[in-house]
Amino acid sequence: MSKSKQNPAKTGGMGKETEPMVDDDGSKRWRQVEEIVRHLEPRIIEMLREKQIPPSEASSLLEDIVTLLLYRWKEVSRPEAWVLEMVRNRIKRIEEARKKAAEES
Repeated sequence: MSKSKQNPAKTGGMGKETEPMVDDDGSKRWRQVEEIVRHLEPRIIEMLREKQIPPSEASSLLEDIVTLLLYRWKEVSRPEAWVLEMVRNRIKRIEEARKKAAEES
């Protein structure tokens, strides 16, 4: 490792502004996000199933959240908590839209 690269363990871990955005192959941030999603996957699946979110909506929801996390990486101090909160918020929006559609029918 060159002296210009920073060690995440020395910079305070994920999400810190002092951590480099990417490594030599341009994929460090993506790997971190992928690891977070993989770790949270059982909880996310449980949340989506509990609220009966269809697979097509779930896929779109997760794609949007991952994209936002990649875009806002430096702003997010606790990525796992942020992802779970975003999933909750999106599920809430879906439920509100369902309720509104049911009231209008």
